Amino acid sequence: MSRQARIRIPDGVYHVTTHGDGDTMIFEGPSEKRRLLDLLADTAEELDWAMYAWCVMGNHYHFLLKTPDDNLSEGMHHINMTYGEWYNMCRGRHGHVFQDRFFSILITQDSHLLEASRYVVLNPLRVGLVVAPQEWPWSSYNAAVLGAPSRVPLRDRELMGMFGHEGAESRELYREFVHAGIGLKKPDSLLTGRARRWAESSDRARSESGQDVAARKPVAGLTPDVIEISHVVSLHQQGMSLREIAATLGISHMTARRYLARNAEGTKL
Repeated sequence: MSRQARIRIPDGVYHVTTHGDGDTMIFEGPSEKRRLLDLLADTAEELDWAMYAWCVMGNHYHFLLKTPDDNLSEGMHHINMTYGEWYNMCRGRHGHVFQDRFFSILITQDSHLLEASRYVVLNPLRVGLVVAPQEWPWSSYNAAVLGAPSRVPLRDRELMGMFGHEGAESRELYREFVHAGIGLKKPDSLLTGRARRWAESSDRARSESGQDVAARKPVAGLTPDVIEISHVVSLHQQGMSLREIAATLGISHMTARRYLARNAEGTKL
């Protein structure tokens, strides 16, 4: 079966993650993590990405970003290809370094953006590597909360602005928000069935939760249909059946099928 086309939206906000092939520890040491972050910083500057959060683990990474232009796939391909070539060269090996394509979810509400940012920086705690987010030097937490230098420049004013304050006060409120998530189960999401099992087994993040935060204004040019198409396509890419997608989103089986068909036909979003 051919791959579904990705949703491509100018000014889209995405939670992106990629794992090493076979969950190999391709970012095991500091030099590997630094190399990835330098590539991310260069790519974000070149393509004008706004970086909201990031975290590098041993076998995967999480990026939370906005693409003012329609260039997510271009940037991710460059990062993964360049890192893969460097990794293989350093080890005198050949073959795949990353699992298939990168995984991404389009984020359409402020509540989801906040929850995704918290999810990203709490990754090391969930797997028991540290007991506090500030102890992990390979995430954006210290830059966002403490104002520490960052290899990847953050554009976090939008996140902090959601708390209705500026400067140190907003950073403290964000810190409290992040720490309130420690020990909580993974937030509720659109993922169910096979997609949920796949996400949990590989610790791949998603960003659907936090309904108590005010809804974000839709991205310019996005209609409700377009937003729903993006959810249908994202869930289908994660392995959900049409029946599971329909039940999860509260739409009919035929509507889910129609949205996939519209996307496959290259409907411009």
